[in-house]
Parts: sequence; C-alpha cells; structure tokens
Amino acid sequence: MNPAVDSRYLRSVGRNVQVPFRVKLGWKERNMELLCTRVVRVLPGKRLVCYGKWGDKEIVAKFFLDSRHAKKHSARELKGIRALQEAGITTPEFLFEATLPPDRTPVLGFKRIVSSLNLAEIWDQAPDDDYRLRLLQRAVVVIAALHNAGLKQDDPHFKNLLVNGEKIYAIDGDLVDTRHKGRPLAWRKSLKNLAYFFAQIPPLFEQLTAEAFKVYAEQRGSALNESMFRLLDKNIHKRRHLRKQRYLRKIFRECTEFTCHKSWKRVMVVRREFEDEAMLGFVADPDASISSSRLLKDGRSSTIGFIKVGNKGLMAKRYNIKDFAHSLRRCFRPTRASVSWVNAHRLRLIGIPTPMPIAFVEKRWGPFRSTSYFISEYIEGINAHEFFRSGQYQAPDLSASIEHFISLFQSLADARVSHGDMKATNFILAENKIFVTDLDSMREHRFEWLFRRAFKRDIKRFMKNWEGLPEVANDFQKRLSQLRF
Repeated sequence: MNPAVDSRYLRSVGRNVQVPFRVKLGWKERNMELLCTRVVRVLPGKRLVCYGKWGDKEIVAKFFLDSRHAKKHSARELKGIRALQEAGITTPEFLFEATLPPDRTPVLGFKRIVSSLNLAEIWDQAPDDDYRLRLLQRAVVVIAALHNAGLKQDDPHFKNLLVNGEKIYAIDGDLVDTRHKGRPLAWRKSLKNLAYFFAQIPPLFEQLTAEAFKVYAEQRGSALNESMFRLLDKNIHKRRHLRKQRYLRKIFRECTEFTCHKSWKRVMVVRREFEDEAMLGFVADPDASISSSRLLKDGRSSTIGFIKVGNKGLMAKRYNIKDFAHSLRRCFRPTRASVSWVNAHRLRLIGIPTPMPIAFVEKRWGPFRSTSYFISEYIEGINAHEFFRSGQYQAPDLSASIEHFISLFQSLADARVSHGDMKATNFILAENKIFVTDLDSMREHRFEWLFRRAFKRDIKRFMKNWEGLPEVANDFQKRLSQLRF
C-alpha cells in the first residue's frame, strides 16, 4: 500500500520526496485521492511538481508549499493558464484546483501530455540544422501568438514548451505576464522577450535565428527590417552573457541541478542525478578508487583513472600537489579541478562538446586548498594524435575531419575562449563530434587583444602536433588562416 502523506511531510522532507505516495485532497466540498508516481521538480518548501494518477487519468500535479505565499503563487499560475486558454494558445488541459490538509495547501492538476518531450530535449536529439530550424520556426509561432495577445513568458526557456507530434504546448502559467493582455505587445518588449528565448541557442547555431525571426515577424504581421534584427541581435548577446554568468555562479551551490557539501576539510559539488551511495563512497576516499582503477595517465602534476561508480564508467582526474612549495603557491588560488568544472560548463553553454562534468572535490584545511579531483563522463573514442598518425582516415575524410576542427576553433574564437594546451591528445573524436578535454588552462577573455594573443599561441601549439605529417599540416595551415578572430 502506498503511504498517505500531507502538506507537513512534503514541506519537511526537502528534496528527499519518496514516491509513490498518496494524498487526499479537498475538492468541490468532497475528498479525492491522488497517486503521485514520479517527482518532476522540487523546490524545497516552496514547490513540488509530480506525475501521477487521478482515477484513470494521467496527470501533472503542482503542490504550492510556501506557507506564506502559496495562495498567491497558485492564483498566479491559474491566471496565466487561463490567459493562455483565452488567447487560443495550446496548453495542457486544466483539471482541478484542490487543497491538501491539514493547512489547505493549494494543489493544481493538469492533464499530462504523455510521450511528449520539452523543446530542450528535442533540440539535443536533433539530427541536423534543418530539423533545428523547423523546430525553432514552430516555437516562434507560439511566441508570436503570445505577443499578439499581449502576453509573454517572463523566462521563455526551452523547457516551458512541450512537443508532442505536430503540437507544441506552452506550460508554466506562473511565468505568464498578463499586464498587457488584450492588446499586441509593443515591439521593443517583444524583441527583448524573444531574445531571452533565442539566447538559449548555442552560438554555434546562431545563423538559425535570422530565419526563425522571419517567421516570427510574419506572424506578427510586420515587414522585417534591418533595425529590428539589429536590436534583437543586441538583446540576444546581452541576455546570453547574463544567462551564462548566472549559471556559472549556480554550479557552485545547492540547487535543482547540483548538490553541494562543504566542511572544514572538504568541498564537493556533484550533479544531483549522479548523487548516490556509490558516488558518495568514491568522494569519501577518491585516492583509493583512483589507485585501484585503470590508470590512463600517471604524471607528477596529475593522475587520470577510469573508474566504475556503481554501473557508470567515469573518468577521475586528480590534480597532484608536487611538494611543499607547490602547495604554498596553490593554497589560495582556485583549484585546477574547480577551474575545469567551470570551463566544462562554459563549453557546454556555448555548444562545444566536452565530456559531461559530474563532480569536483577539493581537499581543504579551512580556507587553504590542497589536492583536487575532477570527475566527468568517460568518452570512448580516439584522440586526434592517434587518429591522424594511425592513417585510419581515408583521403576524402581528411578534409572533413579538418573542417570539424576549424568549426570548433571558430566557435572558440567567437566566444573569445582560449584553450591553453592544444595537444592533439586533448581532442577526442567520437560520435561524429570532437570532444575538448583538459580544461584547467582554458580562459574566457574580456579584452579582444588578450584573446587574440592567447589564441595565436593556441594555434601555434596545435600546429606542432603535425610535425612529420606534411599533408595534414598543410591542410590545417590553409584552413586555419581563414579563421575570423
């Protein structure tokens, strides 16, 4: 029998909500029972979103747990959903408004769109740019309909659009701004809001926004002009920078995506989906796990091991402290593991493949930093040194492989990011992608002249990889001279 819970329990357990569970809700002066089977999102003490069953219906239930503001947040959610419905925007069917005892915590129920994926998930699975463009064009039709009705989502991110076949559903009424409802949204406000949406697209796919914007302008009944697109482009870059800064601060603290543990002797941040007994066992004594692992590198400055944590194959990199003098030089500086942690997320934000960062650990004594560890997914592939020197490629493939590298370097240049150690072994070819590794020397430059100087050093170091391979070196030299930076 699934346990029955009340609002006090849901408020007290924080993120540790155990499913399945039952709740008895007050609805239309009678009781109804709801079975919650999966937690979708939890903000401890504030909001809980679950998949569940109500009779024979598959539903999404939203529990508003904030003891002070629950009614206000619930009413705002409902107001936004009704505004979407009145404007003819496709949104999941609203089923009920109920309360959870003992303190009448508001609960809203919606029909679950089974087999749907949010726009972010569909984007990640997209096979090519043509598919991505069609996806964006369908999404901006929804955004244009919102703006035509005087509505906008304050944070129009990809996860607030559900894709099910040919339908796109707008969700999360709490974010719907209804202040201008009934009259088309002004162009300046519209472009700023649209820029929030486009800012989530990695710069690598920036060329798609112009085509998608044409569809948006058609839906708004306006002729596209250069000044409108310049304003949009300016807002996209501004929003992208702010989004990146906000996200890179979040990766060091407790939040929905990460869990953080700090003590006098240790700091650990781990991606929440990987936090289990096996991972916690590893971080409790990482040296033992690395020592017993298959070592990929055993150097003085760093040691890399392939480790198994539970049933997951991961790569653990330990940044070693060489001697006492080295420990003094490093103790107040950010550890190399934390720098790699930041840079891995930075690359993922701009759409450059790198192994997924899983966790980082720092040994400390109060404010003094010592040995650190960076854990990422393990990519099964071949590094660029082995690829080009083994002759595994066919002659026609050489040009295509080099073109992939040039595209990668152009993305780095557009983001003003220098790598700092462009050995061929730091590039892994797998899944028809080039994964960038060894990120502790990587930097994003504020000033263009500093970036150009660092990037030229990167290119010079990269070309040293091809000594003795004149065909590869000549093709790289020819294409690298065409980079824009």
